[in-house]
Amino acid sequence: MIRQSLTLILVLSLISFIHSQPSPAETFNRMCETSLKAIKAGTFEKSIKERQECREKAVPKDVLAAAAKCEEAMPMVTIDQVNKVCNAKDANLAKFTEVLGCFDKAIGGEYADKFSDCCKFMDPENAAKRSK
Repeated sequence: MIRQSLTLILVLSLISFIHSQPSPAETFNRMCETSLKAIKAGTFEKSIKERQECREKAVPKDVLAAAAKCEEAMPMVTIDQVNKVCNAKDANLAKFTEVLGCFDKAIGGEYADKFSDCCKFMDPENAAKRSK
């Protein structure tokens, strides 16, 4: 009886965890939305620079190099690249999903939170808060 209860709790916890993770499509949409908002606000280039500086401080050089390799598959570090990728989201979703998988392998669980925290620099609202 106890074993069955523990198994049920484990299964429910796993299902809850899976549902709490955003899908690649949700992540892609959010990334495009934030990048396009930064472009419109005129903060995109500065945000990319700040994000990169944050990443350089947050993770070891070998992890950063591996992540850069992943980014090369679908670069989104210039305004033209963001516009090209985000204007064809449906066509680029599969590639974006591959890039996410590459990031998961390159960064691993140890550095994922630190690396992801650097993405806050992309949001123009965060840029406004930092400049105060």
